[in-house]
Amino acid sequence: MRPALSSPAPLSQCCARKQLGYNGKKVGRSQLYLSVNEMSQKITCQVQPRYGTEVFTIFSIFCTSGKEDLSYEFSYQVGDLSRKMLYKGRDIQYYFNLPSGDPGSGYQVTVFTQITNAFGSQTQPCPLNVTVHPVVSRNTSNTLSEVELFQEGLRNLSMLVLMGNHVEIRNYVVLLTTILNRLYTEDNKTTLEQQLQIRNELISIVHSLPFNNQDEFTDIVEMLKDLFNATNQRELETFH
Repeated sequence: MRPALSSPAPLSQCCARKQLGYNGKKVGRSQLYLSVNEMSQKITCQVQPRYGTEVFTIFSIFCTSGKEDLSYEFSYQVGDLSRKMLYKGRDIQYYFNLPSGDPGSGYQVTVFTQITNAFGSQTQPCPLNVTVHPVVSRNTSNTLSEVELFQEGLRNLSMLVLMGNHVEIRNYVVLLTTILNRLYTEDNKTTLEQQLQIRNELISIVHSLPFNNQDEFTDIVEMLKDLFNATNQRELETFH
């Protein structure tokens, strides 16, 4: 998928005019021209592949514009859940995993790209849809077991913790939390004890994440809220 990001012309001018007066009489007019730098129209982004499975498929997003002074913000959204940040920086390419999409929309996940130039001008968030199927679902057959899924997920997360990449750790915790919350709401609580143990592991990892500004601190608080809110907090405390 290669949608172009629509935006205004690269450079425009606006004019401010003011009447000049003295003792109530008009004596002249001043005029000021301001050059406003806007986004280039020649920006295309693509997400690959178009289809995949949660946790196991590695997706990539790539943007090309020929400019070196641009900042990229990549995020995703599943159904009515809040949008989750993936990356914010100057890299034009990013690799990531996704949770499964909403069954009601054919398991669709929307990946957003927003680009900012050196002058602060931004594109509108550009949506790109991919299809991400669950590997664990109580409503379908021939899927992976929860045990296998979370064993794989925790192995991957342990590697990220050893590497010390805090952005990737955050993204993977959010991914596993989204899957845990989905399974918890599917009414069958046969593996509740296992889910609670995994939540406790994720909570411990989140507590150890550093933060350098208010936004990063807010992200950590939201991650903890997502981990606690889906279940009864007392149930979690019994496993501490």
